Parts: sequence; structure tokens; C-alpha cells
Amino acid sequence: MTSKINFFIPRGLTLWFNTFYLIFMYYIYENWVADKKAKIHKATCAYCNNGNGRHEEIHGDKNGRWHGPFSSYNKAKKAALELEDRKISNCGHCVPCA
Repeated sequence: MTSKINFFIPRGLTLWFNTFYLIFMYYIYENWVADKKAKIHKATCAYCNNGNGRHEEIHGDKNGRWHGPFSSYNKAKKAALELEDRKISNCGHCVPCA
């Protein structure tokens, strides 16, 4: 028999945990159309939007796709290097780094 522990987290603290989580998460956007590139973004980047991008995906995976989240820049960089035939760079807007 398993028991479930329930506890209350104040609203402000929940917001803090969510913000803390996003600050240290990273995503990769693999673009198949624009010069076969992959850009590393912070989850909080306006272009990344927590792996959702800026626009509705009206074309599905036709132009590219998001990978992640990754819990560190180094993990995102390692995953980006494993993508086939992609020029890897950091987003110039949010400037993620190690």
C-alpha cells in the first residue's frame, strides 16, 4: 500500500519555484530550413517561450522543432552536438552560456 503525502505550498512560493525552474532550463531549436542550424535558448527567452516558440506551429514539424528541456547549458550543448549536420550557436537575444 502506498501513501500519498499532500502539503500546501503558498501561492508566492509556487510562483518562485516555477520561475526558478525556468531560469535554469534550456532548449534547442533545430531549424531544417534556415542553413541547417540549431540554436540554444534559455527557457525564459521570448523566442523560446519554454519550448513553444513565438508562433503557432501551423506547418507542424516542416520548418524545425524544439528539443528539451535540458537542466543545464552543458547538457543542451551536448544534445545539440549530437544533432546531425547542424551548425550550433547560442541565441543572440537571451545569450545562454555555461
